[in-house]
Amino acid sequence: LNKSDAVYRFKKVRADDAIRKILRDFNIPIGSIPSFSTSISKIYNNKKVSEIIKDILRQVRRATGKRYMLEQRNGKISVVLRQGMKIKATFKLDGTKYNATDFIADPSRELDITDMTNSIQVVCEDKVILTKTDDKMLKRFGKLQKTISIDKKKKKEAAQNAQSELNKLSKITETGKVVLLGDDRVKAGRVLEINEKYTGLKNDYTVKDVTHTVVNGIHKMTVNMER
Repeated sequence: LNKSDAVYRFKKVRADDAIRKILRDFNIPIGSIPSFSTSISKIYNNKKVSEIIKDILRQVRRATGKRYMLEQRNGKISVVLRQGMKIKATFKLDGTKYNATDFIADPSRELDITDMTNSIQVVCEDKVILTKTDDKMLKRFGKLQKTISIDKKKKKEAAQNAQSELNKLSKITETGKVVLLGDDRVKAGRVLEINEKYTGLKNDYTVKDVTHTVVNGIHKMTVNMER
C-alpha cells in the first residue's frame, strides 16, 4: 500500500465502502472495518494507496472526532479505533510476571511545536466561511494557521470539522523513546502508561512504532511513542 500509486474518483461513497474497494482492488485480505456513514466525494490522482486510505480516515475523524488507523491482524488489514487500546506490558522471569514499564532503559523525550496549528480557517467555494482558534495557544505562540476546504453541501459540518482539526493539531507534540523487556502485544496504536522521572515521561503514550528483537533468548523492544 505504501509502494503503489492509484487514481480514484469517489462521489458520495461511504467511507467504509471506499476503503473496502481500494483493498479489494489491490488484493489485500480484509479483516474488520467499522461502519462509517461519512460520505467521500474526492478525486485522488496518482496518490499512494496508503495515503488515500489515510485521507479517507482523516475525513472520518473530522466528521466524527474519532481517530482510526490501519492494522494488520492475522494476515488481514483491519481498521481499528486508536483510542482505548491501553495495555499493561509485562514479561516473565523465573515464572514471575513483572511490569515491563518498571524497567525502562535509554529513555528520551522531545517537545515540539513544528506541527502545531492553533487557527483553522474553513473555505468553501473560495470564500472563508468561518475561523476557529485556540486563543490560549495563539497568545502563547502566535498564530499558526491551516486552511481546509469543504464542499458546499457540507457547510453544516464546517464548524464540527474545524473544531475536530483544532483539537488534533493545537498542541505541543510530546514524543518519547524507551527500551523495555518485550511483550508481543505491544504494537503500533497501543497505549502504554509511562512514568520515568529523569526525562519527565509521565502520562499515557500512544505507540507510534515498535521494534522487537530477541538476542540470546532475551526479548527486548524499542518503543517510539507520542503523548
